[in-house]
Amino acid sequence: MKNGLEIQEFFVEGSNQRASHVLLHITEPITQNEKDKGYFFAVIEVNNSYSEQIGQLQQIIDDIEIKYYNEENTDINNYFESILQEINQQSHSVLHYKDSHITVLVGILQKRHLTLAYHNTPIAYLFYNTQNGLQGSEIIDKNEKETPEQLFSSVVEGEMKDDDYLYVASASVSEHFSPDRVRKIIQNKATRQGALHIQKVLDNLKDEYSFGGIVFHTPKPQIEIKRYQNTKADALGSQASMNELLNTTRNTADTLSPSLLKNLKDKFLSLFKKEKPITNPTEKKSTKQNNRDITTHSNIETNFRSNKKNKNKKISEKILILFGRSLVLIFNSIFFVIKKIITTLATWLTNIFYLITNKSGQRTIIIDRFRNTLNERKEKIKNVSIISKILFLALILIAIIFLGSIIYIKIKDNKEAKLAQYETMIQNIIDKKDEAEAKLLYGEEGKALEILNETQNLINNLPQDNETKINKYIELKNATDNILNKLQKMNSVITEVIADFNNNKPSSPLQKIINFNNNIFVYSNDDKNMYQVNLISKEIQIKNHENQPNLIAADTPKEDDKIVFLTKNNSIFEYNKSTESLSNKDISFPIDNAKIENLVIYNRKLYTLSPINDQIYKHSQTQTGYDRGTAWITKKSSSLSKAISIAIDGNVFVLTSDAKILHFYGGEEKVFAIQGVHPELQNPTKIWTYANSDYLYILEPTNRRVVLLDKDGNFIEQFTSSDWKNPNDMLVDQDNKIVYILDDNKIYKFSTK
Repeated sequence: MKNGLEIQEFFVEGSNQRASHVLLHITEPITQNEKDKGYFFAVIEVNNSYSEQIGQLQQIIDDIEIKYYNEENTDINNYFESILQEINQQSHSVLHYKDSHITVLVGILQKRHLTLAYHNTPIAYLFYNTQNGLQGSEIIDKNEKETPEQLFSSVVEGEMKDDDYLYVASASVSEHFSPDRVRKIIQNKATRQGALHIQKVLDNLKDEYSFGGIVFHTPKPQIEIKRYQNTKADALGSQASMNELLNTTRNTADTLSPSLLKNLKDKFLSLFKKEKPITNPTEKKSTKQNNRDITTHSNIETNFRSNKKNKNKKISEKILILFGRSLVLIFNSIFFVIKKIITTLATWLTNIFYLITNKSGQRTIIIDRFRNTLNERKEKIKNVSIISKILFLALILIAIIFLGSIIYIKIKDNKEAKLAQYETMIQNIIDKKDEAEAKLLYGEEGKALEILNETQNLINNLPQDNETKINKYIELKNATDNILNKLQKMNSVITEVIADFNNNKPSSPLQKIINFNNNIFVYSNDDKNMYQVNLISKEIQIKNHENQPNLIAADTPKEDDKIVFLTKNNSIFEYNKSTESLSNKDISFPIDNAKIENLVIYNRKLYTLSPINDQIYKHSQTQTGYDRGTAWITKKSSSLSKAISIAIDGNVFVLTSDAKILHFYGGEEKVFAIQGVHPELQNPTKIWTYANSDYLYILEPTNRRVVLLDKDGNFIEQFTSSDWKNPNDMLVDQDNKIVYILDDNKIYKFSTK
């Protein structure tokens, strides 16, 4: 190896240049003076970039390169630092673009001496051989404090040894390639193959971000074989070596993907070559810029370069000429193919028509013609020599093997890329899961929930095309769900079915339950029967209430001596122990057409909820029922128009259909907010509390759960069961810590202890 150094870059352009823009620059020295100064390289990534900002950064790279190579200075390191100091004084504006984030790394590799300068935290690793194999060391100190007004605030120097690898890359690459993964790649592959593998994997991501990087390798010195000097090749210098490397990459791609229209491709190339002037390869090129001559170094640049107007004109002319000739060739080829297809198709259709109809006796002629053609082909094949036949078959076999090899390589590369992408996804999921556990451990529940939501989205995108991947998906999903349950304090309870009314065939789904004297009564506004379940014997009795239809709500006082039922038309019925039947009771309201949705009894007073009138009415008991009531709410800022349930413990709590709780005391509304419930409440249906309970119980059918809050609105815990489908109603036995759930015409029981 002539210069004792292997260099291979990789670059993938993203779909969103505004979100991520990468500048990748390598300068290979040509003259002896430039070779003494070594290689100059730069890797820059800009997030939320601006075109003016990209132009400024490209100009900074050009300025550093020109000043470094044009100065006759033996103290290279100090001079490079002085150039960076000068750039710092001139580059303030490039750092002040709104919402833009810049990561910069520039460096000089002079023989084996390495000098790096950087801004923010680009990727820079040195990999070196030990007895335990290739090991890596991070070059840049990420904990070092940056100087916000300087583009380059830190410089790192060191020596590379034989068989060392230097790996530099834009910051976004670390999202998909960890340093350990890069180490394994360059340990198992040649420098060029390793960089191309990284490029292929990043390209297959089809990400909006751009990626770029360079791999340098200082191989061990090998014995050189003497040969005759080729002055022409030497005159070309390292530029020819680099061009040969790039052409090798292109030729390899042509070999793996041979063109099906080779002649057409050759014509394209010949057309382009006609426009390209022939120049002396040993002649040095120079350009005029700012009234001074500048040597043009051999570069590999990617993703951005501002060109001169005359160059743009020449390139545009070539493109227009090539485009025009390409269109002519394409149209001619398409016309020829279509003409051939139509002619062949017409001939076959005509022959088929004559064969079927035998018009003018053409059937025999066509059959004879076909036989003659077939016999001629057979005769030609018979006259071919055995050697020619063998060679022909061998050629076919070789072609099949060749095509099969290409297809195999393509399939293999595609599988490797997909496997690498899958492994990257798995590692990202594991990293985020671990990060969420750490956040949860330190009490950062909000951040942990955000990370877990991202993790679940990644898991949902995992492929499941074989049993192994399905098992991995289930494993990661269960692990994430366990963390989420810890965060949400979700208790999956074991339930007991104490009554199943499906055997009784109710005329409509049962919707409400109420407890009374060690019995649970189950009813619906569309069913003429009410079902009584004894909690001790679990015996079910059916009670007909055909004369008292449309029951929609009920409650019992703490004395447990009666049940008060509400109907759709605002009537009141009482059920008591002695009569074991429903009897109508008087009640009226302060205004006409009061639409009552729910009721609750507290201290023998009846409270009725009227969302349409935005009020709660308080009724006292009379000999024949209840009085006309008075408006209880005297001061409020919220509307009760969406109120659906009410609970009283001295304070009044009203639940609305849009998952809010309104708190009232003494007729006045108090501040109340629900906090810490994950996921947030969706369409809750019932709230319950009493003076002997420290909690508010909320039933939410959407997520099949019962949520517990303290009376300040803070989340305590929640309960769910895989047995529930769409819970309709809830009863709470606070003394025994038991909750009863009505769902799918069944009563479930579980303990909150």
